Amino acid sequence: MFKSTSVLCSLLIGLYCLSSQAQVKEGYFDYFDLFQLQMVDNPQLSPDGNTIVYERHQFDVTKDRQFSNLWSISYDGTNNQPLTSGTARYGNV
Repeated sequence: MFKSTSVLCSLLIGLYCLSSQAQVKEGYFDYFDLFQLQMVDNPQLSPDGNTIVYERHQFDVTKDRQFSNLWSISYDGTNNQPLTSGTARYGNV
């Protein structure tokens, strides 16, 4: 009797744990959100000090790989624009 009761309790606790883990509230970070992330790396200041060129890293979910493009931005934060595009790895990567 004791063995069957402990097995039943273990089963119920296991089911409770599984159901509580399966209920993820909306708005939480999902593993597919990683492919939406973009990172900036290797900023280089132009000789005149007015422009910064940097690498912008992104992910391709279909190929499961990273790619990067070069972007430029004015020192004051305006005029942010791409210098290269595509899914190659531009920059010092």
